[in-house]
Amino acid sequence: MKKIMVGNHAVSWGVMLARAEVISAYPITPQTTIVEELSVLCADGRLNAKFIPVESEHSAMACCIGAAAIRYGLLYRGGSYRGADFYGYFFPGIGLDA
Repeated sequence: MKKIMVGNHAVSWGVMLARAEVISAYPITPQTTIVEELSVLCADGRLNAKFIPVESEHSAMACCIGAAAIRYGLLYRGGSYRGADFYGYFFPGIGLDA
């Protein structure tokens, strides 16, 4: 079956098809609709994942680090491109310096 969708929703569906188990979501432009769609996919049961809304880029990364430390499963961090760059300053190999 073919489906037409906007690019951000396609990212959400990619996360669903990858079977992410933890979603650390910080809705910030331009990817707000990605985490909004992921929350809908989790709420209606199409994606069986822990959806964790967070309040900053720092807490988004801390959530992923915690889940990775206990080997919880496949992670998805929703945040901004610049936020990913910011992580590299504190966690070498994670941000854009990787």
